[in-house]
Amino acid sequence: MNTLELAPAPARSPIGLLLAAAATVSVASGLIHFAAVPEHWANYRIAAMFFIGLGIFQVVWAALVIGRPSRALYAVGAAASLLTIGTWIASRTSGLPFGPFAGVAEHAGRADIISTILEEVLVVALILLAFRVGEGRRSERPAYRVALTAILGATASLTIWAITALHAGAHGSEVSAQPQVNLLSELAGHHGLHLIFAGGAVLVYFAYVVGHVRRHGWPSFSWKLNPS
Repeated sequence: MNTLELAPAPARSPIGLLLAAAATVSVASGLIHFAAVPEHWANYRIAAMFFIGLGIFQVVWAALVIGRPSRALYAVGAAASLLTIGTWIASRTSGLPFGPFAGVAEHAGRADIISTILEEVLVVALILLAFRVGEGRRSERPAYRVALTAILGATASLTIWAITALHAGAHGSEVSAQPQVNLLSELAGHHGLHLIFAGGAVLVYFAYVVGHVRRHGWPSFSWKLNPS
């Protein structure tokens, strides 16, 4: 007689956790950049466009690295993050050498500090991925799920905290912002713009995840028949 038994769940590699962490912090940083667009739109639209482009890149890069991880993507992601970190350091110390506030150091706010920390975590994760650190190790499925949940929870909490600071105006510079006069701002309001940019990025990434699951399916469980 044959009995149907549930086979032990396969162990997971830390490489998967590193990939999940890299994609998660990249999306989180992108959402913060999207949410910061309205504050820059009023006084320096080139900076606002830079944040839009950077946010799109970070969300799209996260989707690509989850779907097709490669050292080329790791290198591109690390280079973009290091460039962003360097630009932020310059803007908060000596001030950028161009723009309406050239040579004026901006105050470091909660949102940009959190975004920079997330990008630093991303660089570290990408270095570990590039060198395949922990490839030979395996974690049991329950421990893997706990670690993944902790990564998602911590990143989501930091992202919400950062965007809340933007709502409260904690991302200010030494020069007061001009009133927002564009039509979109008048229709949606300051907080509405934050939700539009951040929520739009979430929808794009969610659509990718849904498409990926529909093409490849959910992770399957292993079953076996043992004779008795």
